[in-house]
Amino acid sequence: MSATTTIEYGDRSFWSYDLARSVLLAEVIMAARGTTGPEPDRWADGVLDDLAACAQISDFALAIDPAWGRQRLRTFTGWLEQANRSLGTRAAVGPEEAAHWPLEHFEWRGADAVPTASVISLGSAVIRLIRGTLLAEPPGKVWCYGLASEPALLPR
Repeated sequence: MSATTTIEYGDRSFWSYDLARSVLLAEVIMAARGTTGPEPDRWADGVLDDLAACAQISDFALAIDPAWGRQRLRTFTGWLEQANRSLGTRAAVGPEEAAHWPLEHFEWRGADAVPTASVISLGSAVIRLIRGTLLAEPPGKVWCYGLASEPALLPR
């Protein structure tokens, strides 16, 4: 198990700190469940299942499918925006909060809390990736989000 994992959309991707990604995805799941209607939505249910798997198993890449279409991508980015707003109400997320997440098999690695500024930066990067506004990385480098409030450029 590594400490970084990938987030992909179309032909672009970047790395993220796996624990920050788990925090973000747990928040997205909670945001999405708070906005779903009374009727089952197979697409949303499938996406939330995939997010839960990625949050629990850090070696899984988070692949966001452009074939979802404009409306579903807008729904997904709305969940990300809502998660970022929720994260912005606190300074950090720690293992005591993770115990209440809607994830059955998640284990917090280490004892330290994750600063929410780094998770919000990661969430914003995912939104920019989907919208096509994420800055291109220099040749031979890859963006890495979630380690701090600012992204890092790492060797590819």
